[in-house]
Amino acid sequence: MVALVAATDHTGETAAALDWRLLAESDSTLVFYMTVRTLAPITAMLIAQGRDPREPVVIVERAAMPDERVIPGRLATIAEIAGAAAIESPAVLIVGGTVKAATVSIATQRAFAYAASAAGERVVADVMPALNRDAGPPARGSIL
Repeated sequence: MVALVAATDHTGETAAALDWRLLAESDSTLVFYMTVRTLAPITAMLIAQGRDPREPVVIVERAAMPDERVIPGRLATIAEIAGAAAIESPAVLIVGGTVKAATVSIATQRAFAYAASAAGERVVADVMPALNRDAGPPARGSIL
């Protein structure tokens, strides 16, 4: 099951009316819309209500666009990672089983980035090619 969540209210602030406990306890994949400004409060609420702070998550910026970026992280650290990557709207936060299933591919992608980094190159990688076995290595120029 997938739960699509509008995480902000009409003012752009975190939606207080959401049942955060229900979301935190859900086994569903959670897709939060409009998360750039409210990422830290969203992740804090999920953790405060019992979600594992080590749970793998991704932020998808400009989904389905040619310049789409997928930024992996953990629930407790994704806000910091997204800030360092200068994530901009539109973006969604994805939490749950779907992300857990992609963790091996994300780890492989990061290995490519670390290898390039060790060679003195700054790498920005799009995770999506790593999810497609025929796509080859990640593109250079993006941040993980």
